[in-house]
Amino acid sequence: MGMPTQVTTRRRNAARKVAGKKATAATAKEGRKVQQPIFVVAPTERDPHIAGLVGVGTEHEGEVSMLPERYGCDVFWRARGEWWGVQRKEVKDFIASIQDGRLAREVAMMQPLPIPVVVLEGKLRYTTDGTLMVNKWSSNITRTQLDGMIMSLMEKGIHTVWTETTVDTARWVRSFAQWSMKARHGSLVRRPGPTSPWGSVTNEDWAVHFLQGIDGLGSEKARAIVRHFGGVPMSWDVTEKQLREVEGIGPTIARRMISALTVESSSAGSPTT
Repeated sequence: MGMPTQVTTRRRNAARKVAGKKATAATAKEGRKVQQPIFVVAPTERDPHIAGLVGVGTEHEGEVSMLPERYGCDVFWRARGEWWGVQRKEVKDFIASIQDGRLAREVAMMQPLPIPVVVLEGKLRYTTDGTLMVNKWSSNITRTQLDGMIMSLMEKGIHTVWTETTVDTARWVRSFAQWSMKARHGSLVRRPGPTSPWGSVTNEDWAVHFLQGIDGLGSEKARAIVRHFGGVPMSWDVTEKQLREVEGIGPTIARRMISALTVESSSAGSPTT
């Protein structure tokens, strides 16, 4: 016995809605997909893990070229309209390149890069008297001297990253390249969002924390002010509507910003500051 026409139609419509939602979700996911870097690797890089960054046969296939070496690098890629690159040095080669002058030349060539980086590769081991071990042999470089070499790179604006193996280096380069392709990085400038009751002037500790942002105002003075005035004696000079005129500030955030400096009067019941 066949199903009633109405039931069949309802099921078909429901199936279409589910398929539509899946297609919409897939499209949204595609739109959020992180753009993949295309690497250019110097021909002097023989290690398969580093050379493998070229990605032969993949949709993001790069190339082997002398271009990175013109900027003192081993690996190169394009991000946000600029060339980015990394110079890889095994510990033994790092010391040798300082002694023979190669690194000084490469550092000068790396200066145009947005963030010049030297990746130092290998596990560091020292003898009991503090001398660096290179492979199984003791070098004539002490821990203090190696620290001084790193500090000299810092003075030239060169960032240093330590990795243990070429596998680790390739992983870090991929990670750095993907980071470089992001338009904004806010992890170090974003303040953690408040959770109730923290983030409200009704919370004395938050109010004290807020006031300590003023130069010269310590915790004791800040707390005395909060207790004297029953909160933060400050207010916005703009309205919620004016705050919403700022790009990225919506009604919810604007409302929270206004209420953060609003104290409910115990006598009149109206907002005061």
